[in-house]
Amino acid sequence: MKRLQTVLVLMLISIVCFTQDKRIPVQINKQDTWFKIVGQLGEKYGTTITVTGIIVEGDSKGYADGPNLLVQIINDKPTQLPIQIPVSPYFGEFGEGLIPKIKKGFTYRLRVYETGEYVGVPSDAYEEAGITLQTSGF
Repeated sequence: MKRLQTVLVLMLISIVCFTQDKRIPVQINKQDTWFKIVGQLGEKYGTTITVTGIIVEGDSKGYADGPNLLVQIINDKPTQLPIQIPVSPYFGEFGEGLIPKIKKGFTYRLRVYETGEYVGVPSDAYEEAGITLQTSGF
């Protein structure tokens, strides 16, 4: 009886272990129809969302240098995931002009969007900030 139980347990463990390694191919030109690619915050890249968290100093190596937000709440829902993202203002630096200064160790509620290796700012972010876009040639 113990051998049968041992074999069953081993079979169940092997099934779980081997199914986790299977990858699903995604066609780059059809990613919106099959899958929704999201960032660390759980939303599609470029979507403006509200996050609350504590400002901490980022690692001095790599792109996370400077102020980072240790996220605690995403769109009014608490999260237990350890998400730390670098923050930077679009115009200027923190503490200059109309951009308020941020201090390490303090909690802030920010309206943000997550970039996903693309250049530019989402049009929704401009609309929320009341910035008028001026284009020509279209």
